[in-house]
Amino acid sequence: IINITVSAATVAPTISYVGSPFSFTQNSAITTISASLTGNTPTSCTSSPALPSGLSLNNTTCAISGTPTATQVATSHTITATNGAGSGNTSINITVGSAPTVSYSGSPFTFTLNSAITTITASLTGNSLSSCTISPALPTGLSINNTSCDISGTPSSTQAGINHTITATNAFGTGTTSINMTVGTAPSLSYTGSPFTYTQNTSISTLSPSLSGNALSSCTASPSLPTGLNINNSSCVISGTPTVTQTATNHTITATNQYGNATAILNITVVASNAPPTLSYPDSPFTLSVGANPIPAWSVNLTGTPLTSCTSSPSLPASFSINNSTCQITGTANTSFTATNFTITAVNANGSVNTIISITAPP
Repeated sequence: IINITVSAATVAPTISYVGSPFSFTQNSAITTISASLTGNTPTSCTSSPALPSGLSLNNTTCAISGTPTATQVATSHTITATNGAGSGNTSINITVGSAPTVSYSGSPFTFTLNSAITTITASLTGNSLSSCTISPALPTGLSINNTSCDISGTPSSTQAGINHTITATNAFGTGTTSINMTVGTAPSLSYTGSPFTYTQNTSISTLSPSLSGNALSSCTASPSLPTGLNINNSSCVISGTPTVTQTATNHTITATNQYGNATAILNITVVASNAPPTLSYPDSPFTLSVGANPIPAWSVNLTGTPLTSCTSSPSLPASFSINNSTCQITGTANTSFTATNFTITAVNANGSVNTIISITAPP
């Protein structure tokens, strides 16, 4: 009797993969790569060199899976499947790259119409870009570099503050960031009529400029305008009453906003009035305490300076005095006296004026 057993033949494996070369993104899970196998089931499956960190090779199916955690340039890996009858191998090529990140420092950005901007440089990480886009589009005149995401140019249109989304793309993915941009207009400023001649103590006709651009933050004059004239900080309008004379003087007016500034030059002369002075003491009649030292300052309304004299009739008490150029009265009531009227006379080159005040120093 002969007993014969026939066992199935053990066949060495063959192995292959579809899709090589493979390109993966760092820190992104890959779609499992399944192996095509023939022969008996492998007892081991290995890669030389080792797969990128984070990827693994199934020991019986030779399937590749996982999440690559480190980048690598294109590398050929020999995959070897082994069983009891032998081994088979194949080669695949794997690249692991990094999706981009993009950011800018300085947002929000404020630019001036028709003035070249300082290039806005992007901070980038990841593999080289294939494109860099922005939505909504940049202000007219500005552009974004397709491989560096740098922004440059000269804005030729205004816009209110708008958020722009920048998208950086490479073979391994995309990265986005947002920046805010405003484009405004520097001021322009001009006045008509210079040179101007004004009369001391006479109100001037309001001087309004031609002004354009965004709202002003300030409007200044250098040197300062003649005493009594003022300039509006937000409109550059000049008004008032000059109270001192001045020879012809150039005044530089500077209008400023957040986008820039503009200047205009005005020549202003203030000539002496050809009218006699005017004079009043609005707080008259005055009542003093005996021995008050000194008397309270009495306000004086006076025009037509310079004066040639300022006098009182009758003369003020011996303990009082009157300033010859301002008509200011000072002093002390040393003794009491009843209400007395004093005629104060102010004189300039063009005439004189009288006003009456009453002073009492009760006992």
